[in-house]
Amino acid sequence: PWPGRELAASAEAAGAAGFCTGEFADLSAYVNAADMARDTATAMVGPGIAYAFARSPFIHAAAVRHLSRQAPGRVFLGLGSGTPRMNRDWFGVDADHPAPRMAELIEAIQAFLHAENGEPIRYQGRFYSIDADIRAPVFGRLDV
Repeated sequence: PWPGRELAASAEAAGAAGFCTGEFADLSAYVNAADMARDTATAMVGPGIAYAFARSPFIHAAAVRHLSRQAPGRVFLGLGSGTPRMNRDWFGVDADHPAPRMAELIEAIQAFLHAENGEPIRYQGRFYSIDADIRAPVFGRLDV
């Protein structure tokens, strides 16, 4: 678990360049990363491993955009496939062919993160098909 503000400040002062988090049944990688963003000033922050297939590309991208508002220019995204059993039994999702599925997931997330306001988001792959026409002024290219 994230030890908090005091340790973060001393670790940054000692030269820590980044903080990452994982997740489990009682910990969200994105919530912990938000705590890290709040508790730090210069270090990179983000999920070291967020369960990739447990969330849609839209949800990953929205979480990264939200986190980026708290820590502009300091966000990274680490994804992990999880085990076949976890994906099937815990998340109820298909995770066959994890390497090509992960590659597509990253491309689909980037489609959302690279979208400009008023621009439709389209992605077509073997595992993900996105045709989103989001009419809200929330976008703009975000490189993570």
